[in-house]
Amino acid sequence: MSQIFFYTFISGNVTCLETTASKLGDMHVDPSDKEVITRVLQGEQKAYEVLVTRYQSFVFTMAYRYTRNREDAEELAQSAFVHASVFEVADRVDSGMRANIVEEKSKIQLVNDAIALLKPDDAKVLTLFYKGDQSLEEIGLIMGIEPNNAKVKLHRARQRLKEKMQQYFAVEVEEYIQS
Repeated sequence: MSQIFFYTFISGNVTCLETTASKLGDMHVDPSDKEVITRVLQGEQKAYEVLVTRYQSFVFTMAYRYTRNREDAEELAQSAFVHASVFEVADRVDSGMRANIVEEKSKIQLVNDAIALLKPDDAKVLTLFYKGDQSLEEIGLIMGIEPNNAKVKLHRARQRLKEKMQQYFAVEVEEYIQS
């Protein structure tokens, strides 16, 4: 329920009368700027229109005081609202990107946790191949085995990694597959 405050000045004292929208009947109460801005940040186009309507005269007046030219003031006011819209969209995109980065880091951490559960040789071959970007020939040299053996070890390590992830991280793996 919306709360409405009326301030009255009686005999040198300020008095606050509090009521609710229901007590006032069908009286229309505009949402506060904070409520409108919250809706704008949630992507509601109509809320942005409310802000523009609410402040277009003020912004134009300020621009006119600065420019002393009607056309320049209109252009400046329009530019201010366009910039505000662009910044709001950019903020939403940035928030989405941050969420994606966090999600990717979570997936990487999940794989790293599963690799930590493997035998040292399996963890080593996976780490060299995926994190170290080493070729099978390079892995063979590092581990003292033939490249074909490195290929077999990599294949088996992948299988064991998959098993560990299914065993210990079944819920997370299912969520990852479905996303």
